[in-house]
Amino acid sequence: MAHHLYCIQRLTDGRSRDLTAPRDPGRRTRLPPQRPGAILTPPQVGARHHAMANGNGGGPEKIENCVIIGSGPAGHTAAVYAGRAMLEPLMYEGFMAGGVAAGGQLTTTTDVENYPGFPEGIGGPELMFLMRQQSQRSGARIVTETVKAVDLSAPPYQVTTDSGAQVAARTVIIATGATAKRLY
Repeated sequence: MAHHLYCIQRLTDGRSRDLTAPRDPGRRTRLPPQRPGAILTPPQVGARHHAMANGNGGGPEKIENCVIIGSGPAGHTAAVYAGRAMLEPLMYEGFMAGGVAAGGQLTTTTDVENYPGFPEGIGGPELMFLMRQQSQRSGARIVTETVKAVDLSAPPYQVTTDSGAQVAARTVIIATGATAKRLY
């Protein structure tokens, strides 16, 4: 049985759009090369931006197309798909969220032997590093900050981080994973 990831964006007019395929593959652009482990932090992250920058004296805030909360395999898969759809996703990877480093539980695993494409196995942290690189290459902006609240009562949705920064988003993908219960 095949499993597929579907990502649907609810538009403001009530329609929905499938984000799993690029809208216009001809429009894809290559990102400039980044040093390994670089964190892309755009100037609008963590700040409310008003139209004053455009010279019209304080209109609506900038609204992100897609905010992803979580940096495990599900979060990075969502980032790759959203990036390929030209949505410029913004991922919050969390800073020791739930006591686990960015990258989720796989960062605590020494050998991953059941992941396709690695017949000899791969280390969990190495696999998550590769997923992070692919997300960035697809256009995701990754911020190392923990999200503490999300207001989903009405669009645009409000995402609030531990530092108090707020970001408005049309789409929020919550891929926070799980935390293992240790037996002592």
